[in-house]
Amino acid sequence: MKETKEKGTNRALMYHYVLSSNHRLRSELEQEHGLLQSAQSRAESSEKNVPGEEHLTPIEKVEKRRCEILNKWDEIQALEREMKATLVHTGISHITENKIKSLETETIKLETTNKVLKKKIQIIENHVRQTMGKSRLSAGEQQNLWEFIEEFVKLKETDGTSYMTEMTYENSQPPCT
Repeated sequence: MKETKEKGTNRALMYHYVLSSNHRLRSELEQEHGLLQSAQSRAESSEKNVPGEEHLTPIEKVEKRRCEILNKWDEIQALEREMKATLVHTGISHITENKIKSLETETIKLETTNKVLKKKIQIIENHVRQTMGKSRLSAGEQQNLWEFIEEFVKLKETDGTSYMTEMTYENSQPPCT
């Protein structure tokens, strides 16, 4: 149980670290994008004021704009590659978060069930002790009965079968000595 809970906690910490890194990288990317846009607007305004552009032929102007567009396209593709390489996909983060929550919930349920079962075992043991105390069995017979019960429980644990099997009268009797 503790290992499952620790794994869930470790995964939660890892998720939060990845998520914070994701947010940090996104903000850095947005800052860079803003800087790029401001640099582009300055470059475009200076290009418009360049003397001699009026003397270019329409074909030369189109060719110049085509080169600028291709350069911008290359910059966009480089940014997209950087985003894919450095940013964690949001969907994966959500799936990881949901899985961590699911594991934590399952761990809590198993711990609760384990506490209930331990309490029931204590109640049954006390009931068996009281019944044996009221019976006319000798101390040796009582010891043999406890050994039989412990051996029966160990056998059921190794079989992987349920403890809730029907007990017949013959199976509930201590072995003959």
